[in-house]
Amino acid sequence: MFIDHRVVETEGGFELILYLDPMLTEFSEELGRRGRRKRNRSLRENAVEYIREKIPGLNAKRIKVMLGAVLVTTLALSGPIPQKAEAYSAASVQKSTQQSVNVTINGSYLHLSSPAVNRSGTVYVPAREIANALGGTVWWNGSSKTVGINKGSTKIAFVIGARTARVNGRSVGMPPSYIINGVTMVPVRFLTEALGQSVSWNGATRTVNISNSEQNSPAPNTNTVSYQEYTVKSGDTIWDLSIKFGLPQAELLKVNGLTMNSHLYIGQKLTIPVHHIAVQATVSERHGEYLDWWTEAQYVFPINKVATVTDFRTGRSFQIKRTIGANHADCEPLTANDASIIKQIWGGSYSWAERAVIVSVDGRKIAASMSSMPHDIDYIKNNNFNGHFDLHFKNSTRHYDGAMTPAHQQQVRIAAGLA
Repeated sequence: MFIDHRVVETEGGFELILYLDPMLTEFSEELGRRGRRKRNRSLRENAVEYIREKIPGLNAKRIKVMLGAVLVTTLALSGPIPQKAEAYSAASVQKSTQQSVNVTINGSYLHLSSPAVNRSGTVYVPAREIANALGGTVWWNGSSKTVGINKGSTKIAFVIGARTARVNGRSVGMPPSYIINGVTMVPVRFLTEALGQSVSWNGATRTVNISNSEQNSPAPNTNTVSYQEYTVKSGDTIWDLSIKFGLPQAELLKVNGLTMNSHLYIGQKLTIPVHHIAVQATVSERHGEYLDWWTEAQYVFPINKVATVTDFRTGRSFQIKRTIGANHADCEPLTANDASIIKQIWGGSYSWAERAVIVSVDGRKIAASMSSMPHDIDYIKNNNFNGHFDLHFKNSTRHYDGAMTPAHQQQVRIAAGLA
């Protein structure tokens, strides 16, 4: 629900400011329909989970919930939120307010469940996620608090908090690792170089770039990202620019070190990521590419893009437009005739039932899963469809809790020929 936060120290103690994600339109509309008491209860529950995950141990007196520059509500807290994490301190206030760090491997952005952070000039990343992304495996010895990472003939082992590690039996210095919320965080340069990779830092975009330095194993069909500069003009907004360049708004903010409270000014230089998504092999002509939503599919099928959807089982097709959605694609039938075809495919009435579909966009076919039930807001009028429907891709999630829907993921695999 929340995309950013600030911790402010006041005379009465710490105050937490949480910024709502404006992309979660379904939930925002739902909040607007609720009474104030129910709305605040829901906000409080989500705020508590956010604190446990992002800033454990925070002892704030109150929470201000903001939507952009608008104050939604103020919530009082009676004390620290119980959790299993390291104690919060004035020093960690500064740490928590630092901007997050982007991570790319061979030019492709990684969607990390635990964000990379910059601690006093050292960038830390979640050990398991980065190791797995680089083709390694991870083991853990709880009694000795030892982490092991293996990749091919390379074997790494270190004790949590130690300033040395063993790499293929040799002692190597490293900044100390730590655990937060059950996730082991390690210095990115130590880990990547130990695994034979090259690493560089782009201060302008706050991005760690990891690249494969093994000359004998070039990666086929690799996604890449380049950057271009854009000069802000009169009337520009972050939202409009994210649509213009086919990017998630959160990514455009993050790459430029901005928040929802930031103001653009004429002449300001912005860095615009340009994602080049490689074409992946398909099982057959009938199946679609099995593209990851976070790193691939959302760039091939950005907001305002029109696509042709083909029902995998019946072969019937219709046109749609992606009009909103961050965790998955929220789409609408392009015309009333398209809406009629959708209803017929789903047996004469709209339904939440998931069906395997192929999304054809710009000459590419992507494996996806669709439900047809119209709900919440819509942007296309006169199409006889009151709302939008959900379209899921590999690893996409629900808006309201960020979890994957197993039934949708199964249908995506069917459309890709993997199930």
